[in-house]
Amino acid sequence: MNRHLLLVPFLVITALLVGCGSGDAGLPVSQTTPTAQPTVGFGGQGGLLTSSRAMLSVCVDGAGGGVATAANVDDAATALDSVFDGNISRQLSYPLERSVSLGCPPATALTGEVLGHVALHDFDGGGILISPPNPPNEHRVFVYVVPDAAYAQSFGEVPYATGTAEFLCYPICSAVTTSLYVTPSATTDILREGLIDALGLRNRRDPPRDPTEVERKIREALGTPVP
Repeated sequence: MNRHLLLVPFLVITALLVGCGSGDAGLPVSQTTPTAQPTVGFGGQGGLLTSSRAMLSVCVDGAGGGVATAANVDDAATALDSVFDGNISRQLSYPLERSVSLGCPPATALTGEVLGHVALHDFDGGGILISPPNPPNEHRVFVYVVPDAAYAQSFGEVPYATGTAEFLCYPICSAVTTSLYVTPSATTDILREGLIDALGLRNRRDPPRDPTEVERKIREALGTPVP
C-alpha cells in the first residue's frame, strides 16, 4: 500500500485536534469577538424610544417670541398626569417616574407657512438629526408656548400642533423626540390631548367615550366636524 495514503488520516486527525485546542473551536475571530456597540441606541422602556432615557421627562419653554412661566409648567405637569390616570395601557408604555421642567432647546418649527389644514402632526418640524454616540435630548417632549399671532401664522386654528424635534439614526433613522406647540391660553385639556399625540398614545385601545371639546374643535378646524 502507498505509505502516502496512510498519512492522510493522520494529518486530518492532527488538524482537528489543533483546532479544538485553540480555545475558540477553530472559528474565525470575527465570530467570537463581541462587536462594540454605541452606548446610545433605540430601546429604553416603551415610548421613551431610546436607551439613553430612564424616565419620562417633558420640558416647557417659549417660542416665536413667547415666554413660558412656572404656571405653564404646572399646567403641563397636571396634563401629563391626567394622560396616564386610570389608563393601564398607557401606564405600561412609559416608566412610572415622570418630570416636567422649565427650559427646552430652541424650537425647530414656526416656519411661517400656514399649516391649519394639517391635523395634529406630520408637518415639517425641521427635526434635528442625532447620531450615536451623541444622545438625544433627555426630554421626550418639548412643549412650546407660542403667542397667538405667531401660532396662527404657522398652525392655523387647530388647538395644538405636534412635530418631530429629533431623529436618531442607528443605523436607520427614526423620530425619538416630539415637539408640542400651544398658545398661552391653552387649557390643561388641550395640553392633555396634545401630549397624548406627542407621546404616541393616540392609537392605543382606550375605553369608548364621547369626543372631548378639544377634539371637537380640532375636527371643526379641519373641516370634519363631529356629528
